[in-house]
Amino acid sequence: LVIGSPVWLGRAAPAVRTFIRKADLAKRKIVLFVTMSGDELTGLKSLEKEVKAKKARVMATFAIKTKDMSMQDIKTAAKAEIAKLRL
Repeated sequence: LVIGSPVWLGRAAPAVRTFIRKADLAKRKIVLFVTMSGDELTGLKSLEKEVKAKKARVMATFAIKTKDMSMQDIKTAAKAEIAKLRL
């Protein structure tokens, strides 16, 4: 399962956090990623902690710095990062 979120003020989007809280993620393999304009990885680390608390296995994480990127560039970057994982 791939879970991605924008980071706003150092936190993942509320809808993504709610999904993680409510979903049955036990024993699931998860890839986490965030999009952000800054350099702080707090949002990604927080998501990883929440997913692990649900007994899921985090297979990989990555962040995409989106400053000055178009939506298409962001999608392309996400797909490229996921493809590198060879899951």
